[in-house]
Amino acid sequence: MNQWIVADPNICGGKPTIKGTRIMVRNILGMMAGGYTVEKILSAYPELTAEMVFAAQGQKTPRLGRRVLRW
Repeated sequence: MNQWIVADPNICGGKPTIKGTRIMVRNILGMMAGGYTVEKILSAYPELTAEMVFAAQGQKTPRLGRRVLRW
C-alpha cells in the first residue's frame, strides 16, 4: 500500500486502514465525497495528520475503480 495505509486481516476485516488506527480509508473517502474539507476530517479524527488524509485520498478503491484526485 504506502507508508500510511495498511491492510491487516486482523483489523477491520482486512479493509485498508490508516496505520496505527482502526480508521478505514473508505470512511475518509466517504467524508471527502460528502464535501468535508481536510480540516473538517482532521477535527473529526484528531489522531490523523493531513499527510495521512492525502494518503487515503490517493488510494485506489475497488468500489470507485479509479484513483481519487488530490485537491
